[in-house]
Amino acid sequence: MAVLTPDSNEFQIKLEFLTSPVFEMMASLRKCYLMQGRVEWEDIDLQNFYTENQGLLKRYYGGFEMGAQLAELAIGLSQPHSIQDFIQWVQQMDRSLFLYYLLGRYLEVEEIETIFENSPEPSNEIKQRIEKKGGFVHQEQLAFAKNWPVWHQELVDLWSAYYEEYFFKIARHVAPFWEQANDKLARDLNTKGLNEVLRRLLKGKTIPEQFPENKQTEVVRFFPSYFVSPKFILIWGWGELNLVYDLTAYVDQPLPAPSPSENNDTPATLDEISFFGKALSEPMRIRILSLIARKEGIKAQEMAEKLDLNPATISRHLNILKNCKLITETKQKSHNIYFINHSEFRRWAKQLEGEQFLKAFD
Repeated sequence: MAVLTPDSNEFQIKLEFLTSPVFEMMASLRKCYLMQGRVEWEDIDLQNFYTENQGLLKRYYGGFEMGAQLAELAIGLSQPHSIQDFIQWVQQMDRSLFLYYLLGRYLEVEEIETIFENSPEPSNEIKQRIEKKGGFVHQEQLAFAKNWPVWHQELVDLWSAYYEEYFFKIARHVAPFWEQANDKLARDLNTKGLNEVLRRLLKGKTIPEQFPENKQTEVVRFFPSYFVSPKFILIWGWGELNLVYDLTAYVDQPLPAPSPSENNDTPATLDEISFFGKALSEPMRIRILSLIARKEGIKAQEMAEKLDLNPATISRHLNILKNCKLITETKQKSHNIYFINHSEFRRWAKQLEGEQFLKAFD
C-alpha cells in the first residue's frame, strides 16, 4: 500500500493506493453475466460456468444494486485479505451481519436482529425502516433476507467454484496491471492535483458534494479494476471515500490476451523454478501426482485412503500442487476432483531442456 498526504485547501486528506482481488472477482462475475460467459483471453473459457450458473449469476449480478452491495462488502474490509479468507469470512457470517452490508448499512446489526425476532413480516419492516431513513431497498435484497440461509450458501458456493476453477487464472493476466495503474495515478496526483485527477477518473461526472469540500473526509482510497462496471464506483461515509477506477486509463496499452502457446514460451523466473522444485521435492506429492495421472477426476478422499493420509495432510499437499499449477481442481456435486495440468508439465519440459536453462541464471 502506498500512502500520499497532499494539502487540500486548509485541511489534509490521506490518499491510499490499494488493490482488492476480492472486488475484482466480484466485478468479473458481473461482466461474466453481462457478456454471457465471453471473456477476453483465449486460455479461459467461461461458457460452461455461465451456462451452469446462469440463474445464480442473474440473481446476484444481473441487477446493479445487488452486485454493488456485494462489491461494497469486498471494499469495506478494514485490512488486506485473500479471496479464500474473504469467502471463509462470509461463510461464517450470521444473517444480521450479512444483511447489514447487503442492505446498504442503513440499519445496524442489532436493529436487524430485533426485526427478525419481533416482527411478523420482517421484509416489510426492513423496507419501511430503510425508506424512513431516506434509503431505498430492492426486492432482490429483501428476497435474500427471506430465503436465508439457502441463498447465502448458494452464493458462497458460487464464489468458491468461480475462484477455484477460473478466477485464479484471470488474476494472472490482470494483477500485474493493478500496481502499474496505482503508481501512475500517484504520479498524476503529485503533478496535476487531486481535483483534476478525480475529474478524469469520474469520466467527466460531477464530483459528489460530499467531497472534497466536506472537511470531515480524512482518507481517500483508490482501487484499480479492469472489470469495474460502470467505469467507476464511489463508496463514502465515516470520513472516508473509496473510489474504484478503470485501470485502463492508467496503463500503457490494452491488457494482453495471451494464448496458451504464448504462455509456454515465457521464460520462467528464478522464483518460479524454485517454487516448482520445492513442489516436487516431497516424495508424497510425487505419489499424489502419480495417482491423479492414473485416474484423472479422482477425489481427495480417495487419494487420502490410498495413501493413508488424513484430510488435512492431503489438502496441504494438493494446495501446494495447485499453487504450482501442476494440477487443477473442479467441483463435482459435493466433492472436489483433480486432474493433471498437462499444459503446465509440457511448459516445464520445454523450460528445463538444454543449455538455455543452465545458462539463464549464471
